[in-house]
Amino acid sequence: LLYTIKFEDMLSASNISTECVHRSIACNRGTGTADIHPVTDSIVYGGGCSGLVLFRSGYQYSVKHYTSVSSAITAAVWVKQEEGEVAVMGCDKGDVILWDVASNTTLTVCKHSPSVVCVAAIAHQGSVFVTSCGSDSLVKIHSVMLGEGEGGSEIGSITVPRQGFALCCTMFTLQDTLLLALGSDNSSISLYTLSEGTTVLLTTLTGHEDWVRGLDFRASNYGGLLASASQDHYIRLWNISRVENKGENETHFKLKEKMFQVQGTQFRVSVESILLGHDNWVTSARWISNGKLLSASMDKTLIIWDQGSDGLWSESVHVGEVGGNNLGLFGALPTSDANIFISHSFQGAFQAWRSTDSGWVGIPMPGGHFNAAKDLCWSPSGQYLLTASTDQSGEKEEAGTKWLDLRSTATTCRVSTVSQIASISAGVRRRSYESSRPPPRSSPTSLRLLAVL
Repeated sequence: LLYTIKFEDMLSASNISTECVHRSIACNRGTGTADIHPVTDSIVYGGGCSGLVLFRSGYQYSVKHYTSVSSAITAAVWVKQEEGEVAVMGCDKGDVILWDVASNTTLTVCKHSPSVVCVAAIAHQGSVFVTSCGSDSLVKIHSVMLGEGEGGSEIGSITVPRQGFALCCTMFTLQDTLLLALGSDNSSISLYTLSEGTTVLLTTLTGHEDWVRGLDFRASNYGGLLASASQDHYIRLWNISRVENKGENETHFKLKEKMFQVQGTQFRVSVESILLGHDNWVTSARWISNGKLLSASMDKTLIIWDQGSDGLWSESVHVGEVGGNNLGLFGALPTSDANIFISHSFQGAFQAWRSTDSGWVGIPMPGGHFNAAKDLCWSPSGQYLLTASTDQSGEKEEAGTKWLDLRSTATTCRVSTVSQIASISAGVRRRSYESSRPPPRSSPTSLRLLAVL
């Protein structure tokens, strides 16, 4: 945190005012610790024990809102709604917190023991429905009325079989009925209906051979597509469609289907496609507004999948990082205009790419340390700030009206003071950059430079 201090009267301490001008922190490690708003493209993420919102302006992002909680944030999502910015955060001490960003007020919805694994939230029929999955093998569903200032009322709970864990979840509607999808460590996906204060298991989808790490639903006129990402390196697309003709001929060849009923209407679930393009765990699969699919993987790449005129799905864009100290990507976040997509990595750094006439190019994103910052030092000119952290890295920032990461260099040992960083990476503080030179993308495990745009 960087503050400006104003002295209206040097002889009177009562006239000193402070203002925070910059916050720098990496995203917490996890597949569900960051989410992008479907309308405003703002990004909410957990950084340490703080919830932060990155505001989009053109092709640039900057920290706009900030709130603190009592423990580290393990999950953060936006409430699915067209207006307003309301987020739900889960903490490693079990608290599930609703955060109204506009008024900067928080409300504790419920509590798990000991920690929260993932959360999902959706606005439906005037209420906000919050699903939280904990390491206590419990899934809790609460209904919250915004503006009442009270905790939510529990409308249902689910116990994961065999003391397992729900690793990801998403909520959506069919026939104006709320549905919940849970991906668990037994490689299956469970569909539940939430109505009249009860939770009913509709069906269980099997096919993945490892943990399911990401779920996202895209609605259509007759149902929708549910995308699931798994550690078996595959993405599965599940077609949920309404059964129009119950007396259709059953003698022709067709894929295996699961059937369930919602509000008297019969639905079928079948595999639409199985996508293979990643070489490691697939940690996230998110639908883009143009109907394409964006996926992220621990192989350090993101893929945009597109359905051709023949109905087959194939990759149309494949970007990522080669080499370096990035251990993989944990999330994929597409913007509403489909011109930018963002990822967050194992060490908490944000990477972003935007579409241009010459292809997809990287753009700078805010970053920071992902472990305790132990020391800092201004350059003699007052233009740069160098920080050291126990994440084995240092960070360099340039003072001004807007801060931006310019450069970073990792160390191979733990550092706790700026002098150690200086002795390991000699000359870094003396390096300068022309204002016309575009800054390289940042990484939270390396020395960083921040510059003014």
